[in-house]
Amino acid sequence: MIFIEMDGYFQQAIIYGKYCSLNELQQMYAQVLQETTTMKEEIEVFCKLHQFNVVASTKERQVHYVIDMDIKHVYTPAYEAE
Repeated sequence: MIFIEMDGYFQQAIIYGKYCSLNELQQMYAQVLQETTTMKEEIEVFCKLHQFNVVASTKERQVHYVIDMDIKHVYTPAYEAE
């Protein structure tokens, strides 16, 4: 299972689903961008197309990847060692 933060100025969510590589996730997000016309649709369409779900809990969670919906960039977050 993989956790992904979808981060936009007006909308944020953490979603989870089947594990994928960074390259696969970039391709999945590119498909979402082709299917949507507004940023508000991106989370819902991503989940529908790729069988992901939104995490109901609001507690802080480490994620595997971040999708920055404002600049259309997918990356691996850097965590500081504790």
